[in-house]
Amino acid sequence: MQDVAPEILVEESETYARVIFNRAHVRNAITSRMWGDLPKLVRRLHGRRTVRAIVLSGAGGKAFASGADISELPRFTDPKMARAYETLVVRALDSLVRCPLPVIAMIQGYAMGGG
Repeated sequence: MQDVAPEILVEESETYARVIFNRAHVRNAITSRMWGDLPKLVRRLHGRRTVRAIVLSGAGGKAFASGADISELPRFTDPKMARAYETLVVRALDSLVRCPLPVIAMIQGYAMGGG
């Protein structure tokens, strides 16, 4: 999946795809690019005949995800930027909720978020 953030790895087996948040050094905190790439990745995986389920996991064995990468927050200096970021997150989460395939979170370690 070349056009997806390098921090998202995809491993496909015969019947499912494993989506790995690959930022173990920051407990797999999710960047704005990762949020933006998730909907197109979910659509692409749903379009593959061999993929019957999507499994989400975190790299490193210590955390599934620590939530949003808060180091990006200082960039959102005006309301338009903050709304654009919120839209990315909502679209990503909505794509997982609305995916016709089963979406499974393989949680090992921390699983955090805010809001």
